[in-house]
Formats: sequence, C-alpha cells, structure tokens
Amino acid sequence: MTISATPSIRDGSLIMRGQVVLTGVPGNITVKPLGFSSAFIGATSETPRSRHVFTVGVLEGCRFLSLFRAKIWWMMPRVGDSADKIPPETQMLLVEAGEKSALENGVNCDTNSDLLDGAFRASLLGNSANELQFCVESGDTNVQTTHSLEAVFINSAHNPFELLKESIKILEEQKGTFSGIENKKHLLVHADLYLWHALAGYWGGVLPSSEKLKKYNPKLLYPVQSDGNVSDLIDMAMDCLEKYGVGLIDPRRVHDFYDDLHSYLAKSSADGVKVDVQNTLETSGQGYGGRVALTRQYQEALEQSIARNFKENDIIRCMSHNTESIYSCSVQKRVQLQGVGGFHASRTNISNPTSRLGGFNSLLLGEIVVPDWDMFYSKHNTAGLHAAARAVGGCSVYLSDKPGNYDFNILRKLVLPDGSVLRARCAGRPTRDCLFKDPVMDGESLLKIWNLNKLNGVVGVFNCQGAGAWPLKEGGQEKPITAPIRPPILGHVRPLDVELLEDIAGDNWEGDSAVYAFHTGSLRALSRRETVEVWLRTLSCEICTISPIRVFDRDVHFAPIRLLDMHNSGGAVEELTHRTDPSCEAVDGSELTRAAGHSGARWMQRKRSFTYSVEDKLLTLKLPGECRFWDVEAVF
Repeated sequence: MTISATPSIRDGSLIMRGQVVLTGVPGNITVKPLGFSSAFIGATSETPRSRHVFTVGVLEGCRFLSLFRAKIWWMMPRVGDSADKIPPETQMLLVEAGEKSALENGVNCDTNSDLLDGAFRASLLGNSANELQFCVESGDTNVQTTHSLEAVFINSAHNPFELLKESIKILEEQKGTFSGIENKKHLLVHADLYLWHALAGYWGGVLPSSEKLKKYNPKLLYPVQSDGNVSDLIDMAMDCLEKYGVGLIDPRRVHDFYDDLHSYLAKSSADGVKVDVQNTLETSGQGYGGRVALTRQYQEALEQSIARNFKENDIIRCMSHNTESIYSCSVQKRVQLQGVGGFHASRTNISNPTSRLGGFNSLLLGEIVVPDWDMFYSKHNTAGLHAAARAVGGCSVYLSDKPGNYDFNILRKLVLPDGSVLRARCAGRPTRDCLFKDPVMDGESLLKIWNLNKLNGVVGVFNCQGAGAWPLKEGGQEKPITAPIRPPILGHVRPLDVELLEDIAGDNWEGDSAVYAFHTGSLRALSRRETVEVWLRTLSCEICTISPIRVFDRDVHFAPIRLLDMHNSGGAVEELTHRTDPSCEAVDGSELTRAAGHSGARWMQRKRSFTYSVEDKLLTLKLPGECRFWDVEAVF
C-alpha cells in the first residue's frame, strides 16, 4: 500500500503519519489536509437536515482520553481503548496510536477536536460497533445542510502536550474565531473585585414584562436540549429552565444591555465580571439562526462591552464548556474559564472534582484561556487537597469561607503576607503516564499534575481512589468512603514528569534535579528517569518541587528550592545568577527570592559541602521581615 505524505483515506482506512488510525471509513467521509500531520475531517449527505450523525470509521485497540460534557455546563474525562466507550458530547479525543507507552518519545498521539463549521457545531461519540462518529447540529430546524467539511480537526505528533499546543495554533489561524493563550495576558497577582451575572442577565434571563427592560425587547423562550445533552446527567437547573422558560434579550439589543449593566458595575468599583450559565444559549437558537449564531452575537456584544467598561479588559467565564463558547474567546486580555464544576461543602467524605477534573480539562482549555479551578472552603476536611490542587493548577486562589472563619494554616501555604500567590506559569495538566489512566476508579492509579515555574517545576500527586466516582459510568454513583479503609497506593515521581524542564534549566544544567517533597520534607538528587516513591492514602497528596541542579565551574552544584513553608515553594525563585572571582578562586551565587520565610536549596561543592543536613545537603535560611524580594548571595 502506498503511504501518502499527508493525512488521507486509502483502501477504506484513515492514514496519519503512515499509521492506520481508523478502518472501515465510509465513502462519504472527506479529508482536507492542512500539512503533513493535520487535516479537517468532514462528511456529506444526500438529505438536508439540521442535525446529522456521520460514521467516520472503526477505532479499537488504542488507548484514548475523551473530554466530554457529562452535564450541559461542564466537561469531564473518560478513558478507554475502543470507540464503544467514547461518550456522546465528546469535544476532544486524544488517542495513543501505537503499542508503546505514552512515556516514550516514539509514540504517536492523535487529537480530534470538534469544531464550529459555519452555523453548525460538532461533537464526537462512539457506538456499539466500535465506530467513531461525529454529530453536527445547528439548533434551529430552519438551518439545514447536506455537508460539513470542517467539522473535526485531527492532528498527530509524538509529544501530546506539544500536539495540543500546535493544534490550537493551527485552528486559531484557520478559523479566526478565537485566540490562544499565548495571545492573552496571564493573571496579575493582586486581588480584584469581580461581580457576577449570567450571560442572559440572571439564571432565568430577564423579566419580559418589566417596563424598565422593555427597551431590550426580551421574550420568554423555552429551551430545547439536543439529543447529546439529554444523554447526559439530569440537571435540575436545566429542568427548571425548560419548565418555566428563559427571558431572552433580543440579540440585536444585547449590546445595549451589556453596556448599561457593565457601565453601572464599573462605576460601582467593579474591576471585571464573572459571567455564568453561558451554555443556556445553545438551547435557545430556534428562530435565531441556530446555537452558533446566537452564541456569537452574545459573545461579541459581551466582549465589546467588557473592553469598553473595564480597564483591564477582564472576564471569568463560567458554565461554558461547549465549543460555541470555547472557540469564541477572542479579544479579552485576561480570560479565566472555570474548568470544573462547583465545590460542594456538604460532601464531607468524597473528593470534590477540582483536581481530577481541572487537570484533564486544562489539556484543552489551558491552550485557550487561564483555567479557573473554582473556590473552596479552607475549613473543610478536604481543604488540604484543594489547596494543593490550586498550588499546581496555575490558577487563581479564592474561597467561599464565611468572613473571619478561615484556616490560616491552610492559607499560609498558598498565599503570601501581601495577598499574592506563587502562581505557576502554565495550566496544570496530568503527567504523560496519567493521560490514559483512571485516577478515580481503577483502584491503583494516582493522579499527577505537573507545572512550571520560572526556574523549576512542580508535581502534585493526589490519591482520589475510593473518594468518589465518575458519573455516567458503570458503578459511577458517587458515594461516601466506607470501611474498610483502602490501603495506601504507591506512586513514583521523577523529573521527567515535568515537561519542558530543559527549557528553563539553562546552560549550566547537566540533567540531574533536586526533588523536594513538601509533606515529608525529603530531598533527593535524581537523574531525569530516576524516581522517588510516594505512598498516599485516599484523599491525601504530596507536592514535589523539581529544581534542575545547575553546575558552576565544575565544582559547585546548586538547586534552589526556596520557600519551604509554601506548597509551590519554587515559585518564589525569580532569578539565578553566578560569577567567578579569579583573584580568590571563589564562586559567588546570587538569586532573587520573593517573600520571607524558610528558604532552602540543595548545595554541594566537591571539595566542601555547605549543608543544613549532611544527609540530603539541604541548606535552610530564615529570611526575616515582611513580604518582599530578597537577593540571597553566597560566596564560597
């Protein structure tokens, strides 16, 4: 068989990078190559409809990770090895194409992202015959088509994280409806005042009979969910909206509505807004040109109003995990999108979904927006787990505690005395060896989330086994932990877990790293593939700072760990420099450290060791005073 240099269909098989990805591909499936490794997948039909389901081909024998909507508002992960396990409303599919482990560089990973194609949006699903399908729908029976040629984007690469980053860049250029995270500013460290409203005004919209709102021409509409939505979890909020209706503002007047609302909020000292319940619009497209068209009208009006009324051009998006919203995040400088469902303080014996959902959802969302891992209570039996998740999540930290009722032992590990946080640079995502495993229900896997700081990395390890379950999965009814208590699970952390560590390590790095475990206080020097053991009981965690050991003048090995009392201790290191004084044959090591507290580093000289602990070579300093930047200098 001749292998094409670009993605193609040959002999009924979809070929990517010379590998068969799908077999049994029907004749109505189209491929539009975009280069060597990427393409748009589409399909044609003889009958015009507002909703089509097309079969793409058979997928089996490959591990996959699906991000699908279990509720109309939120995505969640699902893993499997054949298409019959791919749930409806899958919006991203990562497939391990080949027999090698995802840890090895030789593996090909394919990603399928469901897109907006004109007035239609797409989603993936599987059937009992192990066939991968995609659904395109407009949400308006008057908006029909016989074809959708750019419904699904597929790409292939060896590195899953680089694959996702490259895919979003290609889609940004090809579609032009959104901008990636690299074209948006990241969050500032100071606290802002954000006020809340729903995309339609309030949960149920606005009151159509109100005289004050008459100028916006609101109408009472009754939402209609798609077939994909009704296969999801039952949602009481959506049930109420379907029963009592939504007061929807005329899309032609929504610019005026947002401008009036936001100008009032700005005058009331608001710095930005959190816009909630956004996915309601996908159920209200009938008569307005469909769900995509209606969402774009509202999002365009929303973004223009925020840019006009709030000087930092800020927004937090919430309950908006559909492709219409995800691929419409275009002009805001700093966009947060809530990446998980809400925190439930009443659930005292199960793991709320922050760490297990936030990390996986960030694979997609983190390339477009700053994922938001939601609020939590500091006085809660799972508060330590939630605090650790925020430390590695690259997200904001905010609470739902009653004013004055805080656990400062928890908060001091996250928040500096001036109110700022040691926020990691990226969106926290699962390590490679976790991508295709179930960290909640397989009984053996720990969840590891990695992130980067300026000069080091961090890995959070979480045991969520026995602390809840995935909904919409056999045995997935969420229930409290019951006796007997599960035994601890063994996991392994290694410097290789942190992607792109070599990019921040600098020229003085020879491949070894210092690995500091927050809870045990242990410090180890490891090569990239060496591991340190982590034993965790259910609802417990560990955070490991992974600091590349820089080698200066052959003799001196140095790795800053920094603020040992903080979860993301390495986030305090802002700069590291060194110089050699030939007159006295001394090495002067200097680093810029943020804030005060217990500061640590792994420090070794071949002729002489400077250590606090002879065993692990940990030097600990006490930085006095208030929160500030310290220039720590050592001469030896």
